[in-house]
Amino acid sequence: MAPPSLTPLRPRTLSSNSSSSVSDEGRRGSRIITPDRCKGCLRLFTKMLTIKQCFRCKNYMCALCVFKVPMFHGEKGKLPKHGLHARLCATCYDESILNENNNQPEMSPPSGRDNLGLFEIEDECEEEPVIKKKVVQTPSAKTTLWLSILAGSLMMGIVLLENVEFSLRIGAVVLVYGAFVIIHPLWKISTPSENTLNKKIAQEEEKIEEDEASTCDKAEPVDMDAITLEKKSYLETRWDELKNTNEWVKNDSRSTSAITLSELDCGPELPLCIKVEALVTDISPDDLLAFLSSPDPKDRIKWDTGMTSHKVIQEITLDATIGQIGRILHNVQKAHGFGVVSSRDFVSFAYRASSTLYLQGSLVHPNVPNRAGSTRGNLHILGFECTPAEDGFLLTYINHIDIGGALPRKLVTSGTCDNMMKFMNSAIQAKKKWQL
Repeated sequence: MAPPSLTPLRPRTLSSNSSSSVSDEGRRGSRIITPDRCKGCLRLFTKMLTIKQCFRCKNYMCALCVFKVPMFHGEKGKLPKHGLHARLCATCYDESILNENNNQPEMSPPSGRDNLGLFEIEDECEEEPVIKKKVVQTPSAKTTLWLSILAGSLMMGIVLLENVEFSLRIGAVVLVYGAFVIIHPLWKISTPSENTLNKKIAQEEEKIEEDEASTCDKAEPVDMDAITLEKKSYLETRWDELKNTNEWVKNDSRSTSAITLSELDCGPELPLCIKVEALVTDISPDDLLAFLSSPDPKDRIKWDTGMTSHKVIQEITLDATIGQIGRILHNVQKAHGFGVVSSRDFVSFAYRASSTLYLQGSLVHPNVPNRAGSTRGNLHILGFECTPAEDGFLLTYINHIDIGGALPRKLVTSGTCDNMMKFMNSAIQAKKKWQL
């Protein structure tokens, strides 16, 4: 006969006539092996580290991995049979006691074990019948809390009564507690069945589809080619204006010896436009712009670290003779401050204006509605230009962005400047930072 597939170290073989053997006559002749190691921590059992058995999963564990848990009235029905205490391992305690709904049936003994938790060599051809177990419905944690608070308040009020005899107060407290013990297990939760939930979900999906269909029928067709060409003309004109203006003010407190940061006031209702410039020597302009304009989210997240998703909504051919392609992008930024500052998303048009210039700006696309729980931002213009220099090229990065919402203007400007300075520091060491 082949040895068992799961054999612990130093097995202890028990005869079928011993007190720990299985009482079933069909298994009386089988060879039973008890484990010498704890199922939880794998320690060897000793005289000091005694062997215990979990009440629920029937696994043999040491005294450090099995706990003697008191069984209150709230735990009735979560275990099939129990006294005032039950020995449970951490896994069974979480699944049977801490689980509020407790919709999972009782765990069956592990494969290769009998009801006593012993390893046993069984015939593989034998099939055990499937037993359907009744799922017990128990009160939720919120219901238990409120019932406990109500019962405790009533008992406290009865105890504090001064004009009532002590024996009557004790009797009233016992009656209130008895009523609580009886009512609490009977307070069931009416949970809808799976079929009911599926029907509700299907109805909601049908309503959403009908609303979208009606909206699409009413909406007029949008010529995205004309919109993108108009946006392209605006971005190129605006870039020339920003590059040639003399109204830039250098921010000496943020500028460094390698990076120059300048600000441009665009009016009281708009955030500041930020420009950073630095000399880049370890990469070619074409490789850098190809990396920055890549639609692959894996490339984008290397320099846009606050991004959570980046999708290409549509590609438009701008000039077939030179292979100029524009992309409509949907970029989602992560929330900050544990959700206090909600996430932002941007729908923008991006393209390579030339071999040394990359431009991007926001537009409205009918297939990208506003996201729930997110604020739609407006990217007035974002651009990268590489101007040849003696030792490399001068990288100019201009960003005029309005993230929306009600954040203070100074806070938005400060965050934008910090992000642009981090970007430029990485661009100076592009091969090392971005592994280009």
